[in-house]
Amino acid sequence: MLEKNREYKFYEVINELREKYIEIGEKELYKDNNWCVYAKNDDIYLNSNCYIDEYPEIDDDTYEEKLPEFIFKKELELVFRDELLQDVVVSALKRKENASNEELMEAVNYYDDNDSFLEL
Repeated sequence: MLEKNREYKFYEVINELREKYIEIGEKELYKDNNWCVYAKNDDIYLNSNCYIDEYPEIDDDTYEEKLPEFIFKKELELVFRDELLQDVVVSALKRKENASNEELMEAVNYYDDNDSFLEL
């Protein structure tokens, strides 16, 4: 499992999801939830630095997102939620079990832009 408040390269996050999917399966992969990827900006690449932390809280009165304290202090922004990454990686690996990190990154970006899965 990825540790919160630790710096990763984005490809490490992708690799962790791939390994978990292969080792423990789709159903178990989805049990590892309640986390997001944060980075300095949302234009993220495989070698981009990023952090894992909890979902932002939503203020009941203003409906504004309140970032986790560590993320706020680092001046990071939310890039991806756990379920988006899990869905895309699972879908891509079902279509092409030996998909490269570059193909998985392309699939993530495609889904983020088009709200649909890329055919690998």
